[in-house]
Amino acid sequence: MQAQQGASVTLTGGSITTANTQSEAIRAFLGGATVTANGVVINTGGSFSYGANANVAGHIVVNNGSIRTTGSNADGLFAIDQNATLTATGTTVRTDGPSANGANALLDQLMTLNNVSIVTTGNGSNGARVDNASALNITGGSATTSGTSSFGLISTAGSILTANNFTISTSAPAVSAQVRSLADGSF
Repeated sequence: MQAQQGASVTLTGGSITTANTQSEAIRAFLGGATVTANGVVINTGGSFSYGANANVAGHIVVNNGSIRTTGSNADGLFAIDQNATLTATGTTVRTDGPSANGANALLDQLMTLNNVSIVTTGNGSNGARVDNASALNITGGSATTSGTSSFGLISTAGSILTANNFTISTSAPAVSAQVRSLADGSF
C-alpha cells in the first residue's frame, strides 16, 4: 500500500501480507504523503520488504499494530531521506531475517517510538538503529535481539538517539555490548 505525492491514507484494522522481494506493506513517498495505520497487522516475507517505509518527505504513523518480517534486509520500521518521519506507538515489531533491524532511521530524518516492543532473531539485526545524521527518540518499550552482531540500540555517523525507560536484552555470544555508538553517533 503506497501513498505518494501528498496523498493521505488512513487504515483501521485489517491486515496486509506481502511475499515477494521489495514488497513493502506500507510506504509513504514524496511530497508529504501520509499513511496512518491503526490496529493493522502487517506480515512481509521477501527480502527488502519493509513493514513500514517513510521515504523522501513521506510520513507514517503506526498505532497499536503488529509488524513481522521474515526476509533478509527487511526492517520492520524504516525511514530514509530528508524530512521523512515515522512514529509508532503501542506496536509490536518482529524481524526474523538476517540484517533486518526492528527500526532503522537513515539520512537526516526523524523516527519516534512510544512503547514499541521489538524482537529480532537474525544475525546483524539490531533492535533499533539510527544512522547518517538522523534522530531516533524512544520512550518505553523494549528490544530483544538473539542474532550474532545484533545490538539492542546503535547510533552512527552523527546521529542522535534518545531512549527513556527502554529495556534491552541481547543473547548472542558475539554481542559484547547492548548499546553501541560509532563515529560521532550520540545517545
